[in-house]
Amino acid sequence: VLLDADGRVRDLAGRLGVAAASDDRPLTFTGIACYDGAILDRVPAGRSELVAVLARIIAAHPEAVRGLVHDGQWDDLGTLPRYLAAHRRALGPGFRSVGRDARVPDDAVLDECVVLPGGWVPAGAALRRAVVGSGWAVSADPEDDPALGLAATAGFTAATALEWIDGHGSDRRFVRLREADRRAVMMTAPADDADHDRTVRIASFLYDLGLGAPAVLAQDVRRRAIVFEDLGDGTLATLAAAAPDRAAALYDRVLDRLADLQTFGTESRHRCPRAWDRAFDREHLRWETDYFRQRFLVEFAGVDPTEAATLDDEFEALATACLAQPRSLVHRDFQSQNILIKDGVVRLVDVQGMRWGPVAYDVMALLYDPYVDLPVTRRDSLLASFPERRAARGAGAIAPADWQAMATAAGLQRSMQALGAFAFLGRVKRRPGFLDHVPAARSLLGRLCDRAASSEASPFAPPPMPRLRTILDRIVVAGSER
Repeated sequence: VLLDADGRVRDLAGRLGVAAASDDRPLTFTGIACYDGAILDRVPAGRSELVAVLARIIAAHPEAVRGLVHDGQWDDLGTLPRYLAAHRRALGPGFRSVGRDARVPDDAVLDECVVLPGGWVPAGAALRRAVVGSGWAVSADPEDDPALGLAATAGFTAATALEWIDGHGSDRRFVRLREADRRAVMMTAPADDADHDRTVRIASFLYDLGLGAPAVLAQDVRRRAIVFEDLGDGTLATLAAAAPDRAAALYDRVLDRLADLQTFGTESRHRCPRAWDRAFDREHLRWETDYFRQRFLVEFAGVDPTEAATLDDEFEALATACLAQPRSLVHRDFQSQNILIKDGVVRLVDVQGMRWGPVAYDVMALLYDPYVDLPVTRRDSLLASFPERRAARGAGAIAPADWQAMATAAGLQRSMQALGAFAFLGRVKRRPGFLDHVPAARSLLGRLCDRAASSEASPFAPPPMPRLRTILDRIVVAGSER
């Protein structure tokens, strides 16, 4: 822009060929301007260039276009790197600018980052050259960012938006990557996580068999990070709650997926030894019930440890009943938060805990899941249908009485594990949302104790659990029970 001493714009980008006078100043146009509405009469139809329009106006009316000189600091903040560069000039290398009411935990590592007012950063996050808002971040240099280097290898090479995914019980961190219409989820595990290899191998095994796991797009063994296909937010829990009239159809499809896993998946186990190198053996079954006793009964409910120790015989007999069941591949946490529906297909996450185990364990993890308020009659009808689903896929028949006995035993085992986890996550890990599910889980466990006491004769029958039932009757938990 050629500006004279009176503030008139005499030329733009040399379009008018005006020779500069001694007091003219060549300056840069910031793009900020105030226009008279009459300028629209000078703009031709269709796409046009502002410089050409202004040049024609100046040629016709030399006084019409004027400029105001800003003599102070000026930065073009039109791109993310320029925005961060301006902060660097003002605040110095390694800066972190935190806005009002923003939350940054002590263990978060921020290198040249801006946290906007009201923004928050998840615990343990490590970000470089990023702008952070409420549950999201955008990185200027994903290729150079240690936290996003893996995302770059999966094809996220432009400015990548991050959205934190929370509400899960794991110490792993999850973030959704967004770039244009591409989506993926990056999982980063703690340094002491021993399941990185299992996660990759089992997820790839299930994906290749069409059994619902997300595709593995990239992995970094050293950082224990994996980029997965994004399965979306449509969990079975949210979909069933949003449309109760569709819940039965959704559960039908999920049980079919589980029957596939127990039959086709088990038949293909030679393709993935990591999927069956762990087992629900007696040691693991007793670990679950001891976990429940310590975390829920003693620490959460305040049961006297001496009284809680009297449950040993019942827990031991329950482990024996579970070990008597036929075994298959078990997801281990087959509940509605780990089951998603994407494009009408049942998909599974959190697959790294898979192992050999009791055939009824996953079914009861699903149907006696405290996250979803299923009517008792619906739980029972879905439960009774599962042996037929397995048989239709070539599995051996299971008599109804035996199946009910297996389900009750596995349900007792699973419900205790869930209550122990809710108490631990809510109290020790300080994730209070999990405590909201304690009342329903306690109610379901009590119902299973009643069923154990009246089980029909079967070699798979669970033991009566009168001591546990007596203790549960004394535990009062505020909230919804079903």
